[in-house]
Amino acid sequence: MYLNMKKIFLIGSLLILAVITVFVWLNYHSAKKAFYKNLEETGERRAQELFLAIDMTENHLQQLATLLSSEKEVQNLLKAGRDAVIKEGGGPGGDLSEHYRKALFDTVKSRWAEVSSIYSLRQLHFLLDPGALSFLRVHNPDKFGDRLDDIRHTIADSTRLLQPTQGFEVGRIYSDIRGVVPVFWDDGNTEKTLIGTLDAGTPFSLLLKHLKQQSGADYAVLLNLDIVKTKVWPESLQKLKEEGQIVGSYVIEATTDTNALRNLLTNLRDKKQGVVLCECNKRGNTHAIKRVNLRDYQGTIDSNIPDIGEIIIWFDATNAVNNFWSRGRFIIFYWILGFIFLEALLYFSLRGVTIGLHQTINDQRLELEKSLSLALFSEKMASVGQLAAGVAHEINNPIGFVSSNLSSLKKYMAKLTDFIAELQRSSPVDTETLKAIKKTHKVDFILEDINDLITESLDGTSRVSEIVADLKGFAHQDPDDKNHQTNLNDCIEQSIKLTHNELKYKAEIIKDYHCIPLLKCNSNQLSQVFVNLLVNAAQAIENHGTIHISTQQEDGAIVIKIKDSGCGMDKETIKNLFTPFYTTKEVGKGTGLGLSVCYDIIKSYGGTIEAQSAPGEGTTFIIKLPVIDN
Repeated sequence: MYLNMKKIFLIGSLLILAVITVFVWLNYHSAKKAFYKNLEETGERRAQELFLAIDMTENHLQQLATLLSSEKEVQNLLKAGRDAVIKEGGGPGGDLSEHYRKALFDTVKSRWAEVSSIYSLRQLHFLLDPGALSFLRVHNPDKFGDRLDDIRHTIADSTRLLQPTQGFEVGRIYSDIRGVVPVFWDDGNTEKTLIGTLDAGTPFSLLLKHLKQQSGADYAVLLNLDIVKTKVWPESLQKLKEEGQIVGSYVIEATTDTNALRNLLTNLRDKKQGVVLCECNKRGNTHAIKRVNLRDYQGTIDSNIPDIGEIIIWFDATNAVNNFWSRGRFIIFYWILGFIFLEALLYFSLRGVTIGLHQTINDQRLELEKSLSLALFSEKMASVGQLAAGVAHEINNPIGFVSSNLSSLKKYMAKLTDFIAELQRSSPVDTETLKAIKKTHKVDFILEDINDLITESLDGTSRVSEIVADLKGFAHQDPDDKNHQTNLNDCIEQSIKLTHNELKYKAEIIKDYHCIPLLKCNSNQLSQVFVNLLVNAAQAIENHGTIHISTQQEDGAIVIKIKDSGCGMDKETIKNLFTPFYTTKEVGKGTGLGLSVCYDIIKSYGGTIEAQSAPGEGTTFIIKLPVIDN
């Protein structure tokens, strides 16, 4: 008794340890998941705030460009400049072109100084139609006459579509957030004529600085160096190198903290888009880092174009990390206290009640198992009795032709005996005499037919043996044997063989078996279920009908459907179908336990059984057996 108590205590202790450990593990992973989810949500908010600010900036730039381009004086000067450039051979034009360029610059320079200061503009660029010929860079008036058709797609699309465009784009000098509007000239007599475009741009740096002041997060805009090389002027690229803006395969377009960004790029190798943790400053603070792909104007239109670069957002997560580990230490502390408390509780509880409780439970379990076993056996014997006549008929056929074959063999033995006796009397015998004697006694025919008789008899006895084995297997009672791996398709086939005589005159069997996993079960118990359902289906069919049997796997369970074309049942019958001793059969033809036992057997495997029926529409029984741990 002491040893049993010690074993129970050891098992209970291990169970408590396992449960508490699993609880701590789940709590840790739940906290970790929530921790990263919170960081991800914060990073996603920062990214959404950034893109919202970019959209608002693009709209603002577009409004400023629209306002400036709508002035009549600006339109007239740009029209005159366009005509002069065309007259003087295109490109930078000549003296007349320079005259109008200077006049346009003088007209807008005061407003440029004002808006560039107030609205943080970095560039204001007038271009001529057709195409995108640079006429005046207000921010850099010494650079003009170059074409940007293949570089500045915002300008090209605005000219082609005759409508404003906006987006981020890399230019000859700057990479800016841009708003572009077409500029029209109206002489008052004819329709408006497109004369060029006006491009307004602002850098990321001021936008990122403003966002940092609001959110406290740091930002960086990195551009793909290979793409930048194809767009900017060589002197602009050289300037970027001299300023140290090129790091590895990136060009630092803008950042709120250059030193932290360089340290971050050195330590951050993973390209994943989700939030990661990294120490990116000398103070040892932990930062959460969010990486977002950056698309330029052309990339937002054509998804096949590669990203122009990426945006990196990082924010201090030191407090969140410290809180996470503090919570972890708190959980471990209470895990230890809980384990000690439960161990003590288990020990003192076991001392008083373990042995008596174990004995009581064991006695009740044995009594219940005995009652269930008797109920199952009783119902099975009732099924065996019901099947006995059919099985006897199935056995009688092969026994009949085996008996007939034995009678024939007896006659053949008598003829062979006479043949041997005559040979002995006539010895020695010449060849002709031997042939005559064999012919008289039909020896050749007898020898040939004996093989057929033996083969047929063996087939008959094999059939009898198979029927007896199936019946014996069905009647065998071993309720504790539930660990046998069983193919339910084979189990259903065995049940069909047992009920063959009940079914063959009443219904055509239609089988629709699918590949299903093996089930760890007592095949005899499930065979009892299938036999009961098949016999009930046959009895429900008045003349001749069909019984459709299907098997398949659905959502981790084996599903068996047995559907008959019988008389069907009403709702009240279906409601009481699995109630013990409930039957719709005549007195003496049913115990009322068949479907109740089927229900208990299926339930013992964690499965379900239900019936779907309506009067005159047949009945479908649906069995679902889970295949977990099988």
